[in-house]
Amino acid sequence: ILTFQLLDVISIEVLKKQKLPPLPAPYQLTGWRNQWFSSAAQCIFNSFANTSDAFWDPRLQTLEGAHEVLALITNHQIGQHLEPHTSLVTAEGAVVGFCFLVASEDRQAHIPLIGVHKAHRKAALGKQLLNRT
Repeated sequence: ILTFQLLDVISIEVLKKQKLPPLPAPYQLTGWRNQWFSSAAQCIFNSFANTSDAFWDPRLQTLEGAHEVLALITNHQIGQHLEPHTSLVTAEGAVVGFCFLVASEDRQAHIPLIGVHKAHRKAALGKQLLNRT
């Protein structure tokens, strides 16, 4: 989980100075919409299956568990899901990367889940997701 102080001037300036090249085709950067739920759950599963993160949270070892984790985030059960600031990378109609943002009551933003589908790594998609989020 990444934590940002929403009122920290230095953190805001560091994020503003990020200069990234445009996404290569066929990738598109977009915000969260509920229509992406199933595709995002599939991407979460594909991103974490057989990784040490999946051993930390065994729900990530199954597609059903990925659906459960995503529902916890999008139903505001682990904080207020900040839909306008949650980022997705899509390619050919499917989610291939994600960065979810939630806020806690103490005015902190948290990224409880970020990942890129294994087949789409090495294209700096994670940096793009963080920059947009």
